[in-house]
Amino acid sequence: MRLSFNNSAGADDSAPAAVEDAILRRDVQDVRSWLRLSSGVVLFTFVACHFSAHATLLISIEFANHVLSAFMYPWRTPVGNAILLTAFVVHYCNALWSIYCRRSFRISHWEWWQLALGLSIPALLTLHISGTRIAELTLQVNPDYASVLIGQWVKSSWLSILQTAAVIVVWVHGCIGIHFWLRTKKWYPRVRLYLRLVGLLLPTLALAGFISAGNQFLRLAKIDPSAITLALDDSNTTDAGIAAVERFAAIALLIHVVLSLVPFCARRTRDWMAASKKRPLLSCSNGRKLSIRPGATVLETLREFGIPHAAVCGGRARCTTCRVLVSHGAPHLPLPSVEEARALSRIDAGEDIRLACQIRPTNDLSIIPLLDADASPLDAFAKGGLDGSERKITVMFIDLRDSTSLGESKLPYDVLYVLNLFFREMTRAIAVTNGHYSQFTGDGLMALYGLNAHDSATGAAEPYEALERCFLA
Repeated sequence: MRLSFNNSAGADDSAPAAVEDAILRRDVQDVRSWLRLSSGVVLFTFVACHFSAHATLLISIEFANHVLSAFMYPWRTPVGNAILLTAFVVHYCNALWSIYCRRSFRISHWEWWQLALGLSIPALLTLHISGTRIAELTLQVNPDYASVLIGQWVKSSWLSILQTAAVIVVWVHGCIGIHFWLRTKKWYPRVRLYLRLVGLLLPTLALAGFISAGNQFLRLAKIDPSAITLALDDSNTTDAGIAAVERFAAIALLIHVVLSLVPFCARRTRDWMAASKKRPLLSCSNGRKLSIRPGATVLETLREFGIPHAAVCGGRARCTTCRVLVSHGAPHLPLPSVEEARALSRIDAGEDIRLACQIRPTNDLSIIPLLDADASPLDAFAKGGLDGSERKITVMFIDLRDSTSLGESKLPYDVLYVLNLFFREMTRAIAVTNGHYSQFTGDGLMALYGLNAHDSATGAAEPYEALERCFLA
């Protein structure tokens, strides 16, 4: 794409304010993309460690306590605590900000599931976190599997249902994120089956261990109630402490509800303030002209008006299936972000090809979609260049000498035998010398050299020596 600004920042002092704002959004979006992914991986790793310890409850509670201590030790160090807390805050704030940034909620089903499950996770885990880590830090409680399982199965049995739902919701939310992150990788189809097995087996074993151990304490409570009281005393769990935990959990839940409503209210306020402003138009290949909301991407605009458009990764600049050809208005667009530039270079996209999920037009724009709306992850690897390129290559023509007299003097079977022998030998020679046969025509062929050479000029000069070595051999 030929832009009217050339410095490294993508704009100079004379650039319009709208373009400067778009460049700033581009840089912030690059940071957000990295933070979202890295914080999600950290949290998913923590959850996997936790579930692995839960699975060992099938062996014994004492063994599970040892495994839990070993797996949680890195996270309980000051550095581990800081990493985990930072990852949670970053991921949570990024989720709220992404709700505000969206100009339309016409999104795919998996994006709706990921959003809904993500918002429900803090509500499901607030009481559990308050009764374990928060109580340990503020009330000198020593939570272990015994005290936690007694609280969730004996004291308040409804908590076992809540915890089971939390396990399923957390794992499904994480797996959706991991799947749609990896599905655009070329190696992912080869390992997808194994990852699915792990994704099904780990939470199943964790829930099996949780239910098995919980039933053990239910039976123990009927046989020996004093053992339950002794286990709670050993962990320093008191009625006053439980009441304090419940108050803290209620306050945290209220804060979460309020924070979740803030971006939705902010979106309504923003749309109300922008309603009176003149909007740029997006011209589609079908002739429709769509009004673009301020700050909306092309993908969001198309979805808002119900026009199907491919976006395998959900608009995160990973898959390139939302690629479009900008036929008008390209000079008004800022330079691609780091994520978009990396994705476009991966498919060798031309200058006028951009990702619909990344460009936020501030002027009228005309586009042509380059992939079908139902594009699959495999389509993400299709090359994006439409114009080709000039290269210096060698074109070699080879004919079988005296083929006309050969055909007149020999039987058809003999002629075919000679031609097949000729083509077989030439195919071998072309392959050995890194050539590419273009076509076989009658008694001749055309081969191309230099197509895949790093230096096309040098590659075009190589076949002569290579062919001579091949035929001498």
